Amino acid sequence: MEQEKPTEDNMDKKIEEKTEEKKVVVETPKQHTPSKKDAGQDGEVKVESKGDLETQKAETKEKEDVEHAGEKEKAQAEKKAKKEKKVVKKTEAVARGHDLGISKKHCMAILEFIRGRRIDEAIMILERVLRKRQAIPFRGYEIPHRKGKGISEGRYPRNASKEMIRILKSLQANASTVNVDLDKAVLSGKVNDASRPFKRGGSQRFKRVHVEVWVKEVVQAKKMSKKLEKPMEVKK
Repeated sequence: MEQEKPTEDNMDKKIEEKTEEKKVVVETPKQHTPSKKDAGQDGEVKVESKGDLETQKAETKEKEDVEHAGEKEKAQAEKKAKKEKKVVKKTEAVARGHDLGISKKHCMAILEFIRGRRIDEAIMILERVLRKRQAIPFRGYEIPHRKGKGISEGRYPRNASKEMIRILKSLQANASTVNVDLDKAVLSGKVNDASRPFKRGGSQRFKRVHVEVWVKEVVQAKKMSKKLEKPMEVKK
């Protein structure tokens, strides 16, 4: 068969087809199609702008600030309520000393002499005992006589007096925290034996004592003597 000779028309068609293939396709940007979430109950589409979002954020911030301020006010009100709560007043206070290395006999004599007195008076008496200006009455044979009204035989127990002063000061602090009226409060106490380990060699034991002192409000307390109310004179 005879081949068709290329004509000018055929050549022009082929050139046009090649140029069409080489043309660049420019895609237009896709527009946002509203979804079902953006649609309301009636099926209307709601498109939110930047201004609407900013107003929503501002409203949420205002709500959070208001809630935070309300929480602060509640906390402050609770603190005020706690402070305004009345402290329950008690009529008793206690102080204890455990495993004290002092004589049980001396502690019992001190407590007998202090019982029924106020804390301030008891501390002043024991301070006078440390300076050997006042003796504590003891019972027994071979105890020397001391000067003082109502005291025929007595001693100056220094170690026991020091420990009792320390316990009485802690009792005074405890009573002040519980709002006990110290002007109407009266002292009392007791002494118990503690575990007494053996000394080196095993022939003797150490002195160990438990002391408990308490104060209790009474309608009428003993008046402090005029001598104790005056400041003590220190001998040079």
